[in-house]
This record gives sequence, structure tokens and C-alpha cells, in this order.
Amino acid sequence: MMPNKKRILRNMALIGLAVFVISGLSLLITERMSRLAEIEFEKAWNKTREDRILKYRSYLQETAKKVVKLPVDPNIAGRAEAHYFEEYSNARLYLWAMDTGGKFQFGVPREPFDRLNRAYDTYQKLIVQEGRFTDRQDFIRRLVRDQRNMNFGYYEAKTAGQEGSERRRQEEDGGPHESDGLVFSAPFQNDAGEMLGTLYLKISDINDDRGYFRNGYQGPQELSGILLAASALFLWFLLPTWVYLDAKGRGVDSPVRWSVLTLVSFVFGLAIYLILRPEQGTKGVCQNCGRTTGGEKYCPYCGSPATSDFCPKCGYPARAEWTYCPNCQTAIQKVPEPAPRAAQEPAIEPGPQA
Repeated sequence: MMPNKKRILRNMALIGLAVFVISGLSLLITERMSRLAEIEFEKAWNKTREDRILKYRSYLQETAKKVVKLPVDPNIAGRAEAHYFEEYSNARLYLWAMDTGGKFQFGVPREPFDRLNRAYDTYQKLIVQEGRFTDRQDFIRRLVRDQRNMNFGYYEAKTAGQEGSERRRQEEDGGPHESDGLVFSAPFQNDAGEMLGTLYLKISDINDDRGYFRNGYQGPQELSGILLAASALFLWFLLPTWVYLDAKGRGVDSPVRWSVLTLVSFVFGLAIYLILRPEQGTKGVCQNCGRTTGGEKYCPYCGSPATSDFCPKCGYPARAEWTYCPNCQTAIQKVPEPAPRAAQEPAIEPGPQA
């Protein structure tokens, strides 16, 4: 039965190895295709982002051309307010104007600019002493964002004579650096061509849809990974099984120990076993007591005739008296034993006749 078991084990190993190779190649291919899809999506997104930025810069230029006098026409601020809400789902557009003397003219949306101007007027002395902002324009440019996220508790504490921590100031400013966003500017002038001031546009929180990206290769990629892991685990447990059968068939002591060693150390245990295992296994199995023999005609343990022949086709151990293999019905060729030589009596030479 041992050769049959080895044959079944070999077929199972070939199947497991084929699944391992195919799933590994499939995983590599799907990962490559997934990466290419992500790169294409990234390119498309960057193109969309650049197009949006160009559109907003064109909007800034067009708005600057409409500002031809001071104070700025309220209709311009109203249309800018409407445009802010139209683009709210795509980006936050903060638009404001400063005249040539550094005086604030208007800002859209109005609420965050009102809070920033009040804070600058209230804490201007402290802000100048601190030296982080050069003027009102720099203060607005770096800190303008949604008014709900603004907090000037650091300046309030300093004004009240309390020590405000650097970490608290950074948290209120939105981080150790100025808040994210792109700032563009465009000068505006009157009909006579005289410079009146500068219009600024800060583009922040551009909508990023990359978090919702899910390509069509994710399902096959996950399936390939599962099959790869399952086939590797299958082969890992199949190898010590082969070692156990091989060790038992060769009459090696403690086949279970070699099997466990191969399971634990994998390739290293297999290498040690292949080096130390005997070259040839046992050649026979006693049909009476079941003990292995070294190919003797009779069992050295119980004296019964031992099996020393195997089926030439399937390798099934055959008894000496069998003519056909019970496993595959193949005829078993018997090698006739040489007949013992008859004892020859010495010839009696006739003596001389009298």
C-alpha cells in the first residue's frame, strides 16, 4: 500500500503546486493592473485639479477687471458670494481685496474675514510683537478658513497676562505651518489705469474623490491571494506527510519525529532528512507478523515466508504464492529458483578382473 499512498501524495502535491504557481502569477498580474489603474486615475484627478485651478484663476482675473473704483461695488461682492456657494462642493474659494495702502476692502465669504479683521484689530500689538505675521494681509492670507475652526484663545490668554503654550497656538492656527491652500493675486485699477489695489483668491480644500476609488481588479486580487495562501499551507502540511511515508517505507526509526521536524523547520528539516535517510528501504513485509524484513525468503522473527516481491506495474507487495496482483490484476513473473544439485555418489571403478 505504501507505493499507492506515495503516488496519491505526489498527485496531490502536483495539484497544490499548480494552484500555487497559477495563483501567484495571477496575484502579480492583478496587482500590476491595479497599480496601472490607480496611476491612470491619479493622472485624471490631477488633470481635473489643474483644470479647476485654471478656472479659478481665470475667475480671479475676470473679477479684478470689474473692480474699477473704491469702495468696491457691492454687486461685485454679492456675485462673488454666490460663486462661493456654487463651488462649495468642489473647493473653498476665499476672495478679498486690499487697497494700495494695505486697507481691507471686502472679503467673501464675509463671516471668516470679519472674525479675522476683528482679531487683528484686537490683538494687533501682540501680533506685531510676536513677529509671525508681517501685516494684516499676511495675517488674513495664512489664517483664513472656515470660521467655525477659528480660535484665538492663545491671544486672549496672552492679553490677559497668562502664558499660552506654543502647542495651543499651533492647534488654533491649524498646525505648525500656515493652513493649506493656494493663493493667487491680481491687481485692479481704475479706468485711467491707476493702481487701486490687489485682489486675492485662496483656494482651499479642493474636493478629492481618490478615497472612493475602487478598481475592478480588487476582487480577483483578493481571490488570488487567498488561493496562494491556501495552496502554500496545503503544501506545507503535505511535505511532512511525504517524509513520514518515505521514512516508514525505508524502515527509518521514529518517522513521526522526522515528520514533525519537517513541519516545524520546513525546508531545513527536509534537507536533513534527505541527507540522513538510508539509500534503500526495506524489501519485504512479513504477511504473518507484519514486520519488515531485509528481503529474506523467510521472516527472521516468526519463520513464515516473507514478502520480497512487488507488482512490476503498481508496486503492490505480493506474496510468494501469488500469480496475479490483487491491486491491478497484472501477472507477476516468478523467477524460478534453481533446483538444488543432487548429491552425486562417487562412481565405483571396476577393479581388475581376476
